[in-house]
Amino acid sequence: MKARTRILGVGSPFGDDRLGWIAVDLIRDSAWYRSRAAGSLSAQAFDRPGPALLAAMDGAAHAVLIDAMQSGAAPGTVRKVELDRLEISADRFASGHSLGLADTLILGKALGLLPPRITLMTVERGCEQSQDGLTAAVHAALLPLLKCVRACVNDEESVLDRPLFSGRPLP
Repeated sequence: MKARTRILGVGSPFGDDRLGWIAVDLIRDSAWYRSRAAGSLSAQAFDRPGPALLAAMDGAAHAVLIDAMQSGAAPGTVRKVELDRLEISADRFASGHSLGLADTLILGKALGLLPPRITLMTVERGCEQSQDGLTAAVHAALLPLLKCVRACVNDEESVLDRPLFSGRPLP
C-alpha cells in the first residue's frame, strides 16, 4: 500500500543541492515520522526530477516536495511555492533528459498525473559551492524547513501564512 502523503526530496550529491536528500534523511530519523501510522506517510530522495518523481507521486493525496533553488533571495530563505506560479521559461528546451522540477510538475499537470495537493518547499541556495556539505545559511535553514514540512503534513496551514525564515543564521 502506497502512502497517502509523500515527502519527496529532490537534489544531487553536490553542495547545497543536497538539501532535499538531507532533509529526507532527517525526517526519516525523526520520532515524528516513525510515529505515523503505516501507509500514511513516506519519505524518499530523488537524484533529479523527471518521470521517476511523477511515478513517486502516483496515487498520493498530498506530495510535499523539498528542493534547493536559486532565485536571488538571501541564501537560506525558506519558501512555500505555489504550483500555479511555476512556468517553463520560453528560452529552454525541455526533453526527457533535462527536465527540471518546474518542467516535471508542469508535464505532470498537463498529463493529469499530479496528486490533488502539492506543497513545494524550497530553500535558497548559497552562492559559494561546497562539495562536501551545505553552506552555513542553508544548513541553518534546515530546522525551520523541517518544521514547515511537518506543519504541511499535519495540515497546520496557519504556520505557513506568515514569513517562514529569512535566511539569517540561527544563534
